[in-house]
Amino acid sequence: TGMVGFQLAYEDVLQKPAPAREVTSGWGAAPALLVGVDVHYGLSRGTRLGFHVNLLDLGALGSIRFEDPDVKDTTTGEDVDPTTDVSAQANPDVRVEQVFAPGFFTYIGLGPFDVGPVVSFVPSLRPARDASGEIEPLSVVRYGLVLAVDVSVLPLL
Repeated sequence: TGMVGFQLAYEDVLQKPAPAREVTSGWGAAPALLVGVDVHYGLSRGTRLGFHVNLLDLGALGSIRFEDPDVKDTTTGEDVDPTTDVSAQANPDVRVEQVFAPGFFTYIGLGPFDVGPVVSFVPSLRPARDASGEIEPLSVVRYGLVLAVDVSVLPLL
């Protein structure tokens, strides 16, 4: 099944870009283009509860952060100078592995529309640049809300 729509999510950055450095997490938005396995139970006419396990999220490539992420020194808690130290970017550094974003989406469906919470792991989504100019991609876990249309790719039942 495919879920096509819009996602509003909090991105929790998992990796540190350098020793004693941490990229701040934050809110973002993205198209929701989830592809995976879907199981649902019909409640009444046109209404259902469902659970979607996504394997691919093509929308991760188009995600944006609402604010530029800051880099903090974990020993002092202060922001570091991006011109002389590590800096992070709000826009993703597009990579093929970002499409493989496992996660799950629990939803209530009304007709073709589905809405509910989503959690997914997106590898290498946010780029961080160190003082030497080398880019290190940082992975994130996204917690959010999705509004989507259910597009059955291969209906089994």
